[in-house]
Amino acid sequence: MFSCMKKKERANRKLCGNGYKDSDYVFKHVDGTLYYPDYPSKTFKKLIKTLPSLPQGITFHGLRSSCVSILVHQGMDVKSIQKWVGHADIDTTLRIYTKVKEKEAKKEISSSMNSVFKARKYSQNN
Repeated sequence: MFSCMKKKERANRKLCGNGYKDSDYVFKHVDGTLYYPDYPSKTFKKLIKTLPSLPQGITFHGLRSSCVSILVHQGMDVKSIQKWVGHADIDTTLRIYTKVKEKEAKKEISSSMNSVFKARKYSQNN
């Protein structure tokens, strides 16, 4: 992947000539200038708007939480999740983990209670 990106960078450097801005960053504009920090978020928001079948309220950062939620739901080890998503401390991962586990527990309890207390259908004649 990086060799492909290096080829593209060389081509861009040739295309822009003296106007190319050298830096050690990987992701940058064609002329080498750096993206603003909010560029990925804004671009993601525009992308989501073009795909109405996706939840319109989701944010670029929200993808990380969703990823953690999916991993927790699949039973992954919390410490492994923390390392994979790059949380500096396990407390951040545990906060998300706890929320997911609480939601799952509520669903299980609700399902169990529904099986205990069967809903009875009433007609106007009863």
